[in-house]
Amino acid sequence: GGLTYFGIFFAVPLRRQTILVEQLRFPSGTATAKLIDTLHTRHEGGGRWRVLGWSFGASYCLSLLAYFAPAFANLRPFDWLCLPAASAWHWTVRPSLSYVGQGMIM
Repeated sequence: GGLTYFGIFFAVPLRRQTILVEQLRFPSGTATAKLIDTLHTRHEGGGRWRVLGWSFGASYCLSLLAYFAPAFANLRPFDWLCLPAASAWHWTVRPSLSYVGQGMIM
């Protein structure tokens, strides 16, 4: 609940300051345009398309592994670190390469 209020009360002032006052570019639109430009620029050997294909394949395999082996769907790092107080909150890490891609765009 606290994170929701943080987003509500700080999203508008942060947008106003960074995009309207400082006139910084909106990051996801710039990142998307750069990705499209990079993929459609001619390069010898098609290396960037190959990397994109391998990344898609790795993400697919990781998602498939998490689907068929539920232990890999939500990892509990506080159990590994022997922190029972933090483990009681049931925080998990969901290993998904799509989160990595979304973080790179943002």
